[in-house]
Amino acid sequence: MFPVPRPWGKLRRAEDGGVLSSLGLADHCADVGAVFLALLEVPNIRRGLARLGNMETLDDAQVARLCVLAALHDLGKVNHGFQNKALPKGTAAVEGHIACVIGALHDRIIQGALANLYDVMDGWCENDGNNDTLLAILSHHGGPPETSPSVARGNPKLWQPAGGYAPLAALTELVRATLGWFPQHRETCQPLPAKHPFWHGFAGLVALADRLGSDERVFTYPEGPGPDESRIAFALRTARRIVGDRFLRPERSRAAAEALDWSFAALFPSFSAPQFAQAAVLSAALPTRAGSLAILEAETGSGKTEAALLHFLRLFRAGMVDGMYFALPTRVSAVQIRERIRKALDRLLGTQAPPVVLAVPGYLRVDDVDGTALPGFKVTWPDDEAGTMRDRGWAAEHPSRYLAGAVVVGTIDQVLLAGLDVKDCRLRAASLMRSLLVVDEVHASDAYMIRLLENVLRFRAAAGAHTLLMSATLGEDARARLAASTGPRSWTSPVAVPDVALHKPYPMLSGLPVEDADTLPKPRRRCVSVELMADTADLAAIARLALSAAGRGARVLIIVNTVNRAMAVQQALEEELGGSPLLFTVNHQRCPHHARYAAEDRRLLDRAVEERFGSGATTPVVLVATQTVEQSLDIDADLLITDLCPADVLLQRLGRLHRHPQRARPAGFEEPRAIVLAPTVAELGEALDRPGRFGMGFGKVYDSLTALAATRITLEARPHLTVPDDNRMLVEAATHPELLGELADRLGGDWPKAHQGSTGDAQVKRTLAANHIISWTKPLRAMPKALGEEAATRLGLRDALIRLPEATMGPFGGAVSTIKLPGWMLPNDWIGSEIQELASSAPGEVTFRFAGVGFVYDRLGLRVVATG
Repeated sequence: MFPVPRPWGKLRRAEDGGVLSSLGLADHCADVGAVFLALLEVPNIRRGLARLGNMETLDDAQVARLCVLAALHDLGKVNHGFQNKALPKGTAAVEGHIACVIGALHDRIIQGALANLYDVMDGWCENDGNNDTLLAILSHHGGPPETSPSVARGNPKLWQPAGGYAPLAALTELVRATLGWFPQHRETCQPLPAKHPFWHGFAGLVALADRLGSDERVFTYPEGPGPDESRIAFALRTARRIVGDRFLRPERSRAAAEALDWSFAALFPSFSAPQFAQAAVLSAALPTRAGSLAILEAETGSGKTEAALLHFLRLFRAGMVDGMYFALPTRVSAVQIRERIRKALDRLLGTQAPPVVLAVPGYLRVDDVDGTALPGFKVTWPDDEAGTMRDRGWAAEHPSRYLAGAVVVGTIDQVLLAGLDVKDCRLRAASLMRSLLVVDEVHASDAYMIRLLENVLRFRAAAGAHTLLMSATLGEDARARLAASTGPRSWTSPVAVPDVALHKPYPMLSGLPVEDADTLPKPRRRCVSVELMADTADLAAIARLALSAAGRGARVLIIVNTVNRAMAVQQALEEELGGSPLLFTVNHQRCPHHARYAAEDRRLLDRAVEERFGSGATTPVVLVATQTVEQSLDIDADLLITDLCPADVLLQRLGRLHRHPQRARPAGFEEPRAIVLAPTVAELGEALDRPGRFGMGFGKVYDSLTALAATRITLEARPHLTVPDDNRMLVEAATHPELLGELADRLGGDWPKAHQGSTGDAQVKRTLAANHIISWTKPLRAMPKALGEEAATRLGLRDALIRLPEATMGPFGGAVSTIKLPGWMLPNDWIGSEIQELASSAPGEVTFRFAGVGFVYDRLGLRVVATG
C-alpha cells in the first residue's frame, strides 16, 4: 500500500524521515495558481508584466491562461520517480520533477506525456515555436533548467502505468482541473506575446507565486478548506488575504498616504524649511509616461533621503508604485537609513505604515522587531496581539524575498542580483518592478557594478517601473551610461564634452520636469580648508595630529583606504596614548571601524559610531575607519584626516565634516578642516609600476592613479574648497575621460600608458559584467555553470561565510555565530573546506585555520597570521 494518495505534491515529514501528512498535487497547484491570480490582480504587477510584452494591459482571458500555466508549474511531479520519494529511503528509484519534463523534448515516446499540455496551449501563445513558455513554467526553483540532451535525458518508464498508478492519466486530470479553476481561458483574446522579456518576467512571478503558495503556515494541509469549500475557493481566499497582509497589495497604507497633509512642514516637522533636494522633488511634475528614471545630484547632508521618501510617497499616493527598495553601498549605511525611514513612515502613516525590512544577510529585522532563525531555514517572530508579524516579516526571512517587501532598505548588492544570470534573478527582478527603486550614492559603484545596474534598469524600463538615482558626486561618464540604460538598446547617451559637463548646474534634478527651478532654495555653502601631508608612512605623526586635536576637545575622524592600514594606524594611536579615553571603544575595547568584523560585532560598532559622532555627541574622540563610514551616515566630525582618494570619494568623506551647522565647535575647530595624506604627483609617477608601495590601496581599491593625481593637483591649486560650488569641478577633474586623458598626456613619461591601462581595466570590468548578466531580450536558458551562486555583485567577492561553533565569544563580550573571510585571503580551492583548530588563546581573541590559512579575530578585526 502506497503511504500517501498519489499524486501528492507536498509532504510533511517527521524527524526520522517518515511521512506525517501530505498535500495532493492538484491542491498545491491550486494554491500556486490562486496566488498567481492574486498577484496579477495588483494593478502595477499586471501592468508591469504587460509592458514587458509591449502591451498596455492584460485582459482577463490572458490572465486566466497565465494562471493555468502557473498552476501547472509542478506538472512533472506526476512521474513515478518523484512519487517514490514518499517511500522509505532506498526502497525505490527516485527522480526530480523538472529534468524529466525537459527530457520529453528529446524523446518522441515521452512527448506523449506532454501532449495534453501542448493541446491546451495550442494557439495561446505567439511563441509556440520555441520553448520560452515551458521553460518559464519550470523556472520556479531559481531559473530555467538545462535543456541539452546530455543532461535532460528522457526515461519512458517514469510515465508508464505501474503498481496501480498511471502518471499520464494523473497529468490529464491535473490539466483538466486547472482549466476548470480558471474558466475565462476559453474567452477570445489576443495570443500571449512572443517577447522574451515577457517570459522572463512571467517566470519570476511564477517563482514568487510558488514561494507564497508553498507557505504551509497559511496553505495548510491536510486540513485545508472546510467541508463546504473547494480547494480552489480556499486557495483564492487565502491568496488574496496574504497578498494584502504581506503588503504586495498595499491599499491600507495608500489610503493613509492619501489622507496626509501634503505640506512640507507637516511631513517633516524637524526641518525648518525644505532644502534644494526636497523642494525640487516637491515641485516636480509626476511622470507622465510608463516608467521614469530621475537623477538627483546634491551634496552630502542636503536631505536626499527625505527627498527620496517624498518621491516615493507622491508616486505611492498616485498608485504608480506599491513599495520602495532603498539601495545603499554599505551595510552600515543600510542599517542607519532603514531606521530613519521606519521612524518617518511610522510618524506619517501610523498603524497603517507598511513593514520596513532590513535587506542585509545576517539580519532578520522588520519594523523594530528581530526574528530568530530556526533549523530548516525557518524563522520565528515575537508574538504580537494582532498576530501580524509573521506576514509583516515574510520578505525578511530569505534574501531571495527581499525585493518582494513593501518598503525595504538594503545594500545595492541585492538589486544587482536581479540582473546577474544567477539563481532567482527573475524572481528578484519581477518582484521589484512594482516598487520605486532608489539607489543612493550611485557614484560609489565601479565600472563592473555600473554595468550590472544598467541591466537592472533596462528590465525596469521595459516594465514601466520607476527609479531614482541619487549622488553627491556623479561624474558625466557614469551619468551618460545610466541614462542610456533606459533608452533603446542600440542607443547610447553621449558623454558631454568637458565644457558642457563642467557648466551643468549643481545641485540638479534631471528626468522629472521641475517648475520654477530658479526659485528653488540655494544649498548651504561651506568653506573647507584642505591641507596636504605628503609623508603618508609616518603613522606616529598622523597619530599625534589626531590626538592633539582630540586633546583640545575635537571629535576626530581618520578615514583610510584599506583595513590593514586602519589596523596599523590604530596601533600607532595606542602606542602614542595607550589606554586614553580619547580613543574610540566598544564595550571598553579599543578598536577601529571596518568591514572585517563578525555581523554581531559590526552591529555593536555601528551603534557606537552613531553615539560618539551623532548629532547629540559632545565628547572628544578619535576613530580610525575605512570606507564603511563615508557614505549615508549622519555622523559629524570636527576634524577629518583622510588618505588620498579620487575627488568624488573625497567629497563623500568631507560630508562627514561639520555636517550639523548648529553644533557648537571646540576652540580652533570653528571652521571645517581636512588633512589629506597624499603622496606628491612625482611620487605617484615613480610608483606607477608599483602603486602598492604606499599601502593605501592605490592600484587595488582605487585603480586609476591618473584620477588620484588629478585630485592631488586640484587640491594643490585649491587649498580652500567651497562645497557644493566646487563639487562639479572636482568630480569631473577626476572622472571625465577626456580630462583624465589630457592630464596623462600633459604629465608625460609613463602616465599615458598607465592611464590607458586603467581605462582598459575599466573596459575589461564592463566586458566581464556583460558576460555575467542575464539577457532579457534573448530566450530563457539555463544558468551558466561557471557562475552559479558564486557570481559576485562586486568583483573579487568570492568570500567564504563560515559558521563558528555555538557560544564562540567575540572580542566585545558577546557571542559571534558567523564570520566572512575575504576571498583574496583564501586559496582558489577553498570551497569545501571546514574550520579547523578553533581556539581562544586569550580573552577576546579567536584563532583558527581555514583552507590551510591561519586567522586571528580580535578587537582589531580579522587578519591572517603567520603559521609555522
